[in-house]
Amino acid sequence: MRRFYGVRDDRVVNLFENLYPEVEPFRAEVRKRGVFRAIFLGSIRRAENYRGLEWFYYNVFPSCVGSIEVLCIGEVDEHLAARFPEFKFVGFVESLSDALSHCDFTIAPVLDGAGIKIKVIDSIVRKIPVIGTPKAFEGIR
Repeated sequence: MRRFYGVRDDRVVNLFENLYPEVEPFRAEVRKRGVFRAIFLGSIRRAENYRGLEWFYYNVFPSCVGSIEVLCIGEVDEHLAARFPEFKFVGFVESLSDALSHCDFTIAPVLDGAGIKIKVIDSIVRKIPVIGTPKAFEGIR
């Protein structure tokens, strides 16, 4: 905190545990049974979500082709979605809980933005592993 705001660390209180008492550490073993199912949560109309998904598509996904299928949940722009032909864009879903219960993990390729990422909290609360960038976990111990 001193580096960014000039405030001593001992003057800062982490309220995360009080704001989200239902979030607790967990370990989950993801077992290979064919193709892993991954979910990306977020509108690709939002620039930060698009940039993160694009980064994942070009930098991570090539080494995973054939091993994972990526389902994108959130607002869809058909023009932008066409840039990721291997990903399945479903738009909004009736039940996020049902969709997440059928995945092996979620991806959170967050490159910018501020604050706690609700998409990460949604997964952690349901004890679903999250594969994300360091930025995705800002504010979470």
